[in-house]
Amino acid sequence: QEGVLQRLQAVFNDPTGEGLSAVMDQLFQGFQQLSVSPTDPAVRFTVADAGARVGQTMQLMRGRLDQIKADLTTEIRQRVSEANQLISQIAALNGQIVTERATSSPNDLFDQRDTLVTRLAQIAGVSQTDRNDGSVQLALTGTGVLLVDGVSAFSLAATVNGGTDSVDLTAGGSLAVLPKSGQLSALLEARNLGNGAIKQAATDLDTLAAS
Repeated sequence: QEGVLQRLQAVFNDPTGEGLSAVMDQLFQGFQQLSVSPTDPAVRFTVADAGARVGQTMQLMRGRLDQIKADLTTEIRQRVSEANQLISQIAALNGQIVTERATSSPNDLFDQRDTLVTRLAQIAGVSQTDRNDGSVQLALTGTGVLLVDGVSAFSLAATVNGGTDSVDLTAGGSLAVLPKSGQLSALLEARNLGNGAIKQAATDLDTLAAS
């Protein structure tokens, strides 16, 4: 979230003498001059030029906002891909642990799995249930939606929904989910919320452009 806010500030914080505030000021000054000299060709040209630069600046800013949103979509997909690799690896380790526990205590496998579970929790936020056979069950925290159940792995998928301008997350092929914690929770909130920083900034800019 902090990185998103910094990028938004970079879009709206005007460099000295440049940016939206500067070109808007130039346009207003031109209107003042035009009210005094409405037939002066030079003044009329200055106003038209300033108006064009206001439009160009708004288009540039809107493009940068759209790029931030696209970058968030890419990052969500990257985190989902990483989470799915971890989910598969944890399920596979569950199988190995159950098999080896019959003859020994596979502490190295337990350590490997703990490391993977910790990373998965950072991405998606999971709650763990330990089983008597040594395997674990992992569910998205606060949802009960399973990601790992013994040797069964339930992959996540991120799909862009053009109708709602959002990225929808599903688990196990079709079940809609929304992580309550972890990196994916923060990324989805920043990308999808209608009153979030990105969409609100785009709405405000569009409103200004239409006024």
